[in-house]
Amino acid sequence: MPLLYGVFLLLSFTINVNSVTVGNLCTNTVGTKCDCTYDGAGRLEVNCSKRTLDLVPAGIQPDAVVVDFSDNIITTIELNDFTGLNQLSTLYLQRNLISTIVQGAFDKLYKLSTINLQNNKLTVIQSGSFTYLPNLVSL
Repeated sequence: MPLLYGVFLLLSFTINVNSVTVGNLCTNTVGTKCDCTYDGAGRLEVNCSKRTLDLVPAGIQPDAVVVDFSDNIITTIELNDFTGLNQLSTLYLQRNLISTIVQGAFDKLYKLSTINLQNNKLTVIQSGSFTYLPNLVSL
């Protein structure tokens, strides 16, 4: 009987994987809790929106494909904010207070295709901020 029950649990879990919430994977080094889910294709989406963040926290999962920092109070995008997010394809930064993007802030994000910066206070975008983004199609 226990084997049959275990098979039932396994089947129940595998059938219901469209959006799996991942517990501690989103607690980063500064202790900010973000919501992580895997979509139906197994891609990690990290949602840090509406957390009153004033900077991009360290420790976001390196396999994240979508990262949402919208509706926070971030003011500057720094050089190493997205280092190591090599799978990142979509980055939501809209509705923050971003005024400055430091040169090289998006370097080595070769898979990044979309950055949403709408409704910010951009005054300084340093030369070369978007140079090494061969797949960028939407800014």
